[in-house]
Amino acid sequence: MTRRVFAIVLNEPSSGFWDNLRKQFPDSYQYSPTFFLVRPLHPMLTKNVAAQAGIKTSQTDSRPSGVVYKLNAGYWGFASTGLWEWLADSDE
Repeated sequence: MTRRVFAIVLNEPSSGFWDNLRKQFPDSYQYSPTFFLVRPLHPMLTKNVAAQAGIKTSQTDSRPSGVVYKLNAGYWGFASTGLWEWLADSDE
């Protein structure tokens, strides 16, 4: 069964974000200090992924600012082999 992949893009690097993200989403990939991919174990809405990942939800929230995107099956670019292998696991 295909599982959805979500991209998380932070406005700026955040100390401890990656460690927390891996606890919340064991099936995750860090591409850069501000760009992450997660594959939830169960269907989730983008809003719920953001909340569980620890993205800021209000002006007074001290958590990191960022955006979550639900990815479709189309992707292209030049990146590390690890990224393409991780993404390919979602297509199976």
